[in-house]
This record gives sequence, structure tokens and C-alpha cells, in this order.
Amino acid sequence: MSLAERILSAGLDDWVSLYDVEARCAVAGFQGADARSAALAALHTLPDEGWIEIGSVTRDGYARWAEEGSDALVRVAAVWTTEPATSWGFDAWINNTADGDERARSLPLG
Repeated sequence: MSLAERILSAGLDDWVSLYDVEARCAVAGFQGADARSAALAALHTLPDEGWIEIGSVTRDGYARWAEEGSDALVRVAAVWTTEPATSWGFDAWINNTADGDERARSLPLG
């Protein structure tokens, strides 16, 4: 299963933080700048396919950003710094769309 598919599958349970994305990158063998590059590459196709949206979590719940697709990923790239993920890992969240949930359910387990 690809990194993008793992992120999408994680979204079946709940919103996915950048902190969680970085952890999935680490499990896949990516660290530091390589993890950031791998994550951005993995995330690149998901919004364009209509499978995820990117936003923030506030006390009122999930709030999708006004930016969509590649514009949202530019904002994610700006948030994802070289500092430890505990300082930025909860600044952006991924929310599966209904189509994303459907796609995630169609993926093989693993």
C-alpha cells in the first residue's frame, strides 16, 4: 500500500494530523526533509482526486481551509518546518471526503 493510500485509510477513522502523516512517513523509512518531501508527494494527488480536504481543527470541530488542491498543499508545505513535529504537527488536518472514504474502503488491507 502506498503512503497516500495509508493516509487515506487512516482517514476512515478520524481526521489525520500532519503529526500522524509524519509518523506514517517514518514507518515507511523517511526522516526529516525526506519525510516532508514524501508526504507532500503522497498528498499531492489526494485533493485533486476529490478524496481529501485540508483544514484546521478548532474547538468547534473541523474547518476546511479556503485553499484547495495544490494551493492547500502550498500552505501545508509552509507549516511543515524542520522543527520537531510537536511544534507544527497539529496545524493542518486531513479530512476524507465521502469519495475518499469509498476509495479507502476499496483498498486492500495492510
